[in-house]
Amino acid sequence: MKTIYEIIITTTPTFGSHKVKAYLKPIFACIVTEIEYTTDLAIAKNELLTETALMRQICCEPGYNNLIYLLKEQAFELGSNAIVDFKTNIEVITKGNKPLYLLSANGTAVTINISKMKLIHYNKKLTQNIKYTSIRNLKQRKKLIKDAFTSAVIMNDLTWDYISENSVYELGNKVLDAQKQVLLKSYISCDIKLNSFNRTFNYFKNLTKENQFNIIYLRLISEKDETFVAYLYELIDKLKLVDYDLISNMLSNDDPVSKKRALQIVNFDRQFYDSNDIKRIKKLIHTIIKSYQNPWEKTQKRVKPKQNNLKEWICECGKQYGYDKNICDFCGKDVYGFDTQLINPDKAIDLLNEKADLISEILRI
Repeated sequence: MKTIYEIIITTTPTFGSHKVKAYLKPIFACIVTEIEYTTDLAIAKNELLTETALMRQICCEPGYNNLIYLLKEQAFELGSNAIVDFKTNIEVITKGNKPLYLLSANGTAVTINISKMKLIHYNKKLTQNIKYTSIRNLKQRKKLIKDAFTSAVIMNDLTWDYISENSVYELGNKVLDAQKQVLLKSYISCDIKLNSFNRTFNYFKNLTKENQFNIIYLRLISEKDETFVAYLYELIDKLKLVDYDLISNMLSNDDPVSKKRALQIVNFDRQFYDSNDIKRIKKLIHTIIKSYQNPWEKTQKRVKPKQNNLKEWICECGKQYGYDKNICDFCGKDVYGFDTQLINPDKAIDLLNEKADLISEILRI
């Protein structure tokens, strides 16, 4: 199982004729969500929706996807590739015009032989009903996106709540731009900056992993301001957005700045690890070695008769040093052109080797 999203869920105890190889562990997840009433009559009577109506409606809510993801996370961590006996439950927490509901889900994490399963895809166009609220929501989403690209949108509390709850990934770069403006203004208080960071984090947390990677990694490559790059590192770290293949691609870039930034995230964690990550780490180490081949340059300078072709390196600032010197006295950069506080290729390789060894030990490979 490569990703969490590949885990299969069924409400039945088995997958038809396909035998369950192992029952691993019961799993449980829950969220608190706010659901709009589907009819004006319900609002007028201040009544709660029936459980059946709630389930029909909540499956269309963004929070439902988060609930499923939480359940799949647990299954993935156990090494499962499927969940059987999937059930959901709804409890009322508070009443009123906007009641809060506790939505929970449970099942049993199992392993099955997916390769033998024949997945059926229904290509027939079926008649589908949509709520009027879905039309209103899509209209609002399109208007918001259009306004954002014409600078007409105001990022107030309502806008932040909307784009976060509805996963408006199209505004990912606009969100980062807004965060950058707050971050780089010295007169803005630390509390406001922290609140802005939390909003940005919550926005990205509600996006799919694919959108998170696409938006943040592309910004990491293209961003010119190093202060904001440090913020992107923090965002990648908190969201656990480490992809060894993407880092390898950044290292294959001819841009030295992009390559430096790739190395700064090698020590961040992924959400989950498996045996394939060891292979990816080894591949990444090979890419680092290839990208930063021997920084020492052979010169024709003669120091003593028996020291021809003495290995030396020339710093970016123009200073020249011998083999026994790793840091420039003038600018403080090392043989690779890295500031001493950054992770250079040698340090990155050490960190990756350590992580691969730890994964191997835990998985007993």
